[in-house]
Formats: sequence, C-alpha cells, structure tokens
Amino acid sequence: MIRNTLLYILLLTLPFAASGQTADLSKLSGQLRELVAKPQPLCGRAVDGRTHEPVVCAFVRTASGGTAAVESHGGRVLATFGDICIADMPLSAVSGLSLDRRVSRIEAQRGSMPALDSVYIQIGAADAYAARRLPQAFDGAGVMVGVQDVGFDMTHPTFRDAATGRLRIRGLWDQLSADTADSAMPVGAAYEGEDALMAYAHTRDAAMIYHGTHTAGIAAGGGCGTRYRGIAFASDICLVGNAVTTNAALIDSADLYKYTYAMDALGFKYIFDHAAAEGKPCVINFSEGSTQDFRGDDVLYYEVLSRMCGPGRIIVASAGNNGLETNYFRKPRGTASTGVFVKRWAPSLAFMLKSEADFGIRFKAYGPTPYVLTLPTTLVKESPDSTYAAHLDIYGTGYDLTVTAVTSCYDHDETAYEVSLSGPTRIGWWLPLSFEVTGEAADVEFYNVNSTVYESDRDPSLTCGDNTHSVISPASAPCVIGVGATAYRTHYTNIRGETVTYDTGTGGAVGDYSSRGPTLDGRVKPEVVAPGTNIISAYSSYHLETLDELPDEVVATFEHDGRRYGWISGSGTSMSSPAVAGAIALWLQANPQLSPDGVREVLKASSTRRGGAQGDLDCEQGYGEINVYKGLLHILGIDGLPGISDHQPDKAAVSVADGHVVVSLDAPSRSRFTVRVYGCDGSLVAAADFPEGTDRAVLPVSAAHHGVYVVQLSSGDKAVCGSSLVRL
Repeated sequence: MIRNTLLYILLLTLPFAASGQTADLSKLSGQLRELVAKPQPLCGRAVDGRTHEPVVCAFVRTASGGTAAVESHGGRVLATFGDICIADMPLSAVSGLSLDRRVSRIEAQRGSMPALDSVYIQIGAADAYAARRLPQAFDGAGVMVGVQDVGFDMTHPTFRDAATGRLRIRGLWDQLSADTADSAMPVGAAYEGEDALMAYAHTRDAAMIYHGTHTAGIAAGGGCGTRYRGIAFASDICLVGNAVTTNAALIDSADLYKYTYAMDALGFKYIFDHAAAEGKPCVINFSEGSTQDFRGDDVLYYEVLSRMCGPGRIIVASAGNNGLETNYFRKPRGTASTGVFVKRWAPSLAFMLKSEADFGIRFKAYGPTPYVLTLPTTLVKESPDSTYAAHLDIYGTGYDLTVTAVTSCYDHDETAYEVSLSGPTRIGWWLPLSFEVTGEAADVEFYNVNSTVYESDRDPSLTCGDNTHSVISPASAPCVIGVGATAYRTHYTNIRGETVTYDTGTGGAVGDYSSRGPTLDGRVKPEVVAPGTNIISAYSSYHLETLDELPDEVVATFEHDGRRYGWISGSGTSMSSPAVAGAIALWLQANPQLSPDGVREVLKASSTRRGGAQGDLDCEQGYGEINVYKGLLHILGIDGLPGISDHQPDKAAVSVADGHVVVSLDAPSRSRFTVRVYGCDGSLVAAADFPEGTDRAVLPVSAAHHGVYVVQLSSGDKAVCGSSLVRL
C-alpha cells in the first residue's frame, strides 16, 4: 500500500501571487480550502519550459445534476454520475464556482500510498495455481481483472497466456504518459491492442517502482511455468497507472492538481468501461490509500464509487499497513487528562481529535526546563475560518502549530480538530514531545494521521492507545471490499541463497502490520483477510535493469526474449488485496452478476475464521480469511447439499476426460472409498464404490448435461475425503 501527498508537495513548491476573489470555503474539500484561502498560484512551469495555469480535477455536485454550472466557469466535464460530475478546471476558477448557487460541493483530494507461491493453498484455490484442486472452469477465464497501481511492466511474460502466448493485458491507461499530443484522455494516454501495448512496453514510472507489476502478478499472473502463478491466471487484464508520491517527479507542476481522487475514479471507470465493451464481469484491485478524515473530503468520491459498482463490477482495496502504530485513544468524560508521546522522522506531524464538548490541547517539550503550551478549543473555534495558527519558539527552535476546527461530517453535534506541528528538524526525536487532551467535562477521541506514538519514562502515565481506527481510504468506503493481511511464512530464500526473515505470525494469523477498523463513522472494516506476508510475485524488468546490485527480496531471475525478468517477495495489505481480487474473479466466473453485497454474503458464508463462529464480523479479520472453494460451493448453491464436504481431498485429484470423472490418488487407498457425482440441484448423477488399494477410479458421466458438478469422495482415510468441482 502506497501513500501520496501530491497537493501538499505542490503547495510548498509553486510560486504564488495575490488574488482578490473570495470563495465559499464550506463547499470545498480540505486541500482546496487551503489553496483558495491562501493566495493562489497563477502558473506552474512545465517540462517544456513554458508556463501554464494549473488545472485541478475535481468532483462537483450540483443541485440540478446538470453540467452548465461547471462549464460556465471554464470547466470541462469528464464524466457524470447523477448529480455528481468529474471535471477539470483552471484552479483560479474554483473560487467562482464555489460561489455559484447551483453548486453544493467541490472535492479534490490527493493522498494515496502503495500499501504468492503458496497463497493458492492458503485461500483454498489450489487449482488456480497448480491446476489440481479446482477445475479449469474456475481459473478466471471470461473475467476482466483490473489493477490501478504504479510501475507496470507489460512485457513480463507472466501476463501472457501459457498455452498460446497471447498477451492477456487488454488495455492500459498510463496517466503519466508523455504521449499526450493525440491522446483523448484527460491526462496521459491509453494503449490498446498487443502491438500498441508492446511498443509502449511499460508505464513511465516502471524504472522507479515495480509495485503494480507485483500486485497484478498476484491477482492474475500466469507464472511462466513456475510456481509463482497468480490466482485468476486465465483472466484478461486491464491496467491503469496512476500518480503517487514515488512518481510525482514525473509530473509537470502545472498538471499536478489534476492527480486527485477524481482522477483515480476515472481510472476505475476506464477499467469498468473496458470490461463492459468486451462483455465481461470485472473486479478491480487498488493497493493504495490514504487517511480518512472528518471533513468529508472523500464523500463524493465514495458516492461515485458506489454508483460505479454493482452486479459484475467489484472494487477491492488494501486496508493499510498501520497496525503496528498506535492510531487511536479516548479520554472519557470525568478523566482530567490523557495523552501520549509523539514523534516523526520528518519535519511535520499531524493527528485529529473529536469531541462534542470543549477541551484543552496541551503540548509539552522536555528540555532544560519544561515547555508547556495549552490551547483551549474555544480559541480555535473563535479564530478566523476556525483555524488557529501560531509560531512557537521552543528552546530557540521555531515550530509552526496549526489547529483547525470542522464540524464532523458523520455527526454534526461533534467537532473535529485537525492538528499539525511542523519545524525544521525531525520532530520529537531529539527533543521529547508529549501531547495531552485535558478537561474532565469532555469525552475526546484521538486519531493518528502520520505520527509515531510511543511511551517514555519522562512521563510513564502517558501510555494509552491502540491500533484500531487505522483502515485507509478507499478501503473504508461502504461499496469497496476492504482487505487485511494474514501471515504463514516467516522467511524465504533469496537469489543468493540467503534466508530472509520477516516474521509477523504463522498459521494464518492476522499480520501485526495489518490495519484494523472500525472506520471513523463506526462501520466494521475490513471485510476479509488474505495472505500478505512474504508473497512472491512478478518483478519489473525495467526496475531491475537500473540496479547495480539485486535487492535482498529478489528470489529468482530469468531471461526471456533478450531481457532479464525476476520474481520478488513483498509484504503488506498491498499483497493480500490482489489475492482477494483474483479470488473474486473466480467467483465472477461462476456468477457474472455477483455484486459487492453479494460478495459480502459469500464471505460471510464461506470465510475461514480464527476464533468465533462462522459469519461473525470483526474489525481485525472481517469475516475471516477468504476461501475460494467454499465460496464457489456457496455461489453455486451446493454448500447446502447433504453430505457435501466444505473442503477438498488432500491426496486425491479429480478431473474429467472423455465423458468420465477420473479420481487419481497420490497412493493406493488404505480403505474402501465411495465416489458420488451430484448436480447443483442435488440430484445424484453417478456413484460407485472402490476397494482398498485403488489408486485410480473412473465413473462414466457422458449422459449428464453440460454444467458444474460436485464429486464427493467418502472414505475411512481422511486424506481421501472431500469434494471437488468439475465442469462437464
């Protein structure tokens, strides 16, 4: 999972000039408020040396749902979703548009970060990897797997069909492409067809980062004949390369405002539209995200995503990797004060607070003599634009404190406070710094944004908090399937034969780094977990060729068509999310009309839980770890058939050949066993008993109609017992 602060970076770097126009700040998202509340930048310098007025890509909600208001202020409508449109417009036009009575909300926010060889076993999709446990009918064929990410290498042979060599990537929109002269896209350019895709070869940032190559390989890579095969290895693929902090250097400053949540939403639309044009259901993976907020800066974003999603259109996103951090604490009413020590290996830190009642915000620096600043929230609310700003001199070093009060978008009786502290040094590392909320009358909640919270013997009483409330956006969106990470493998062997250890648990335990819910408005997230620790997948050849020495995470390299490619290990919810996307692709193959709510129902009925009962939902593991096989049984209506197992046989493989069901055992059976073939309607199609010592059983089924059937094996040998799905 990857974090992005593009607009923040631009605020620090662009030249500014005075502007006399006022704006209705109440209609603007947080970063737009900052831009119009301060003198606005009149121009940015592009790579061609010319100056251009910056253009912003934003969500705009209008009272009538029409586009005339946007167009009358010089905006260009890119897509519409009922009363919400996505438009780009000159940044200087935002103030005037906010004053237009036809407009109720303008939202442009930026902030995302790029949050396998045994995953198929752990999530019950063995045949999606080794062509053994599930029939080929559920390998993703006929489904589009979309990935919006960064650093794609389309030439990696894992994206070709193993049998035919056909490139399975059907389209790419590289939002950073410099080939914009004849492009119809709002930024970058789109490439479709094998010739165009291979001529372009890779996204513009592929030498800088390989994240997208890795995640796409987990979701849908073919594996090139190795064990590093993705989940939906027969699916078609559609890609969008978007903008994040790690590739921001490639963006002209005049265009930087275009790369917002709204542009990400257009990326999702591009993939869904591509799938619809080919008549395929589609699931999209997004291993990126940013912190939630109380302003409601992603309200329109969430609404647009909900209008995109539906039957056969699913978005999956990583929950985030903030589980190791203290992200939340609460000071209950009746307690005088509660607090923590904070620091950050950067010149700024930020967090949020929320309460119905007024309280005090206290900072304390531990130097030669105590430095204490207590700020009453009443002073913040009384300040212009409800923003208190002060320059602090702490032992001769200057710091800037900003606290802004906003009405919570989730509960209008509550006020949220955005607190930021910046300075010239790494805050809190050399000079210990504590933060407290004070006032017995107030019930106050603390939400971390980017700080490191820790304990110190300077004040042992300041030791509160937990790792909840850390799921990032858009995994926190109601329509998106949020994914946490589990752990099985504690180490792997790299290309140099070295053992690389990263131990976050074993046996399917939720990884300690995996973000936990609830969301800021109290909903349970994530919905599901999947393996995300030490996951091996494809590595960009264009990133590889820039290196003098291979990273420790590389486990293998190989030559193909004169280029050197590789396989690399990665850990995080960035890795678990595409595994779930690939699993859902197999479910869409069984039911192309499966909706986001339908996916949740399947997860509830089929996920593997650690503790608790089937169907329970919690903020650590959701419904549990995804189980492809049990999910297919549920989708096909087979899980209710008497005698059908919810697991596959460990030492028997089931296949179909020449009108017969063939059961091949790893070794001669140690007891008698029975093979029964059931239709999805529960009808018994064929049955036969086989004696001890049998290692291959054959049943004729040529009279059965085409469709999916269940083969149930019953035996005194538990390793032979179980059921498998086949397509006749």
